[in-house]
Amino acid sequence: SKDSAYLDQFDIIFCDESHFFLSDVEFNQMANSAYDKILHTTKAIKVFLSATNEELTKIVIKSYFYYNNCQSLNQLIDKVWIYTLKYNRSNVNKIIKFFDFDDIIEKIKSSDKKWLVFVKSKDDGEIYIKKLKKETNKNIAFLNRDNIDEQEVEASKTLDDLIQFEQFENDVLIATKIIDNGVNIIDRDLTNIVSFEYDFIELVQEIGRKRCVDDTDKFNLYLISEKKKSLSALETAKSNLRNSFFEVKPKLKKNDY
Repeated sequence: SKDSAYLDQFDIIFCDESHFFLSDVEFNQMANSAYDKILHTTKAIKVFLSATNEELTKIVIKSYFYYNNCQSLNQLIDKVWIYTLKYNRSNVNKIIKFFDFDDIIEKIKSSDKKWLVFVKSKDDGEIYIKKLKKETNKNIAFLNRDNIDEQEVEASKTLDDLIQFEQFENDVLIATKIIDNGVNIIDRDLTNIVSFEYDFIELVQEIGRKRCVDDTDKFNLYLISEKKKSLSALETAKSNLRNSFFEVKPKLKKNDY
């Protein structure tokens, strides 16, 4: 709720997990507002940190160029720095595609290692848990916004274990994107990660939860392979969203909204 003048009392503004400004903008109206106020500060140094900063970096540079009335790119040299850490702590052993969760139930059943499964929604997670309980004897935990907010006993214990010990005791942990930021898992027994994600930024954040301790600490990555019909529907939805934006944009400029 603070404005740019207020933020300028600080020497440095750190924006951790800064991909949030892009990934959350579709459902969080404050993402754009916060970004705008931070970029309009004139004194504070702005630091954006993320494992997936490529797209945001381009936007930040363009914003700075525009907000500061820069006449040439040379004016940015003394004002914008880009640092990249080349070391990657996510050692993927192999990538395995699947078309449906049923395709990997048998793999989970016969496995003696831990699994981390990222799902798109709470409803999907509940469906997969029922299937696993029916087909396997695995110990399963589920983390989602509701059971964390409601501080359910099992969910709270699992989350506390992740925060304090950077591990989970269960054979299988199913989670929504609620833990795709700020949670580290350091556990050699976690050798399988399953994702239903098709967004690159979200996918990198998910697999980044596993922090490999050395080159021998690896995991298999199971990625959903969408069928053409599903991809077509997704493309249509995104196209409609884009068209809506371009319809609203001129009205916003004219202050008609």
